[in-house]
Amino acid sequence: MALPRPARQDADMKTFTRSLLALCCLAVAAAAPAQETAQDHRQQALRLLEPLPLSNPTPVTVSAAEAQTRARPRDPDAWNQLGQSLDVAGRYPEAVAAFERATRLPPRILGRAYLYRDLAEAREKVGDLAGALAAARVSLRSWPLSRDGLHCLGSEVKTMARLLVKSGDVAGAAAFYRPLFARDRGNEDCALINETLNGAAG
Repeated sequence: MALPRPARQDADMKTFTRSLLALCCLAVAAAAPAQETAQDHRQQALRLLEPLPLSNPTPVTVSAAEAQTRARPRDPDAWNQLGQSLDVAGRYPEAVAAFERATRLPPRILGRAYLYRDLAEAREKVGDLAGALAAARVSLRSWPLSRDGLHCLGSEVKTMARLLVKSGDVAGAAAFYRPLFARDRGNEDCALINETLNGAAG
């Protein structure tokens, strides 16, 4: 026959259990906002980095662009124009193929950086994030040398940061963007992107 426990021991056990439960609840409550905040920052970063809608979409029809590639099959600019025309028409897989053809030819008027930037954005539209990142890296490595260099609001910079975030490398996106922002700290839009990326990276 079991001996009854002292009432004091029962009370201590109940107090301990309630305290432990309260601590667990506090820990869960404290962790939840942090996760939501990081996720909120990530979503905000993607909104800030999304490409602007085309203000002057190409007036060249797909058929006219195709005619130019038939007439000048070794012209990367003609293939790039076909890619843009297909992109505007919403024919993204075909646009990717045209942009890829453009990058395989020696650059003429459009530099390699621009050709690969367009390819990166087209690959992103078909969901090929790995291919888009690879093209974006070539674009940045090939960027034309100038006194100003890359700008924190440049489409190629935003594309690279956005692709890194989408691929799950938020810390990489923040590290990539930070030095570009440091060169133009007075720009409020760049400051917001930089702050949001840092918040998403944790």
